[in-house]
Amino acid sequence: MAATDGAPPPLQGQSIRRGDGPPQSKRDRKRQLITDRIVALEEKFSRDRDTVYRDQLQKIQIDTTLVQRFDPYGPNALAELEDALEEHRSMTGPSALAENARKLLDMAGPTFHDWAQNMGDLIEKRDFQLTRLHVRRPNLLCL
Repeated sequence: MAATDGAPPPLQGQSIRRGDGPPQSKRDRKRQLITDRIVALEEKFSRDRDTVYRDQLQKIQIDTTLVQRFDPYGPNALAELEDALEEHRSMTGPSALAENARKLLDMAGPTFHDWAQNMGDLIEKRDFQLTRLHVRRPNLLCL
């Protein structure tokens, strides 16, 4: 007689796990899967925490510096804006932990690129309105 003849057949929906004790219910398997995922995320976070925070802080500092240096009322505001965008592209490369996951900084609101695009649109609109006003009343702007 074989050694497995005395064991009862597994019930439908339950699996045989050798060495783990009694078979787990569906709820217990889900709970264990979620627990395993949480543990893996916590390990990854604690391992990469300093690098991720340093990378995010550096990007925020670059954006803030570029915004503070920009003068929207300067004579070459659009050219300065293009230079700032080019400088931003050269300074911010791929992150130290390049993955497809969304980063906290991506969810935090507008990025420098979006801000620069909005500023460019506002400057062009302002220049258009000033030109239109000058064409309608040419002696109004001559002080």
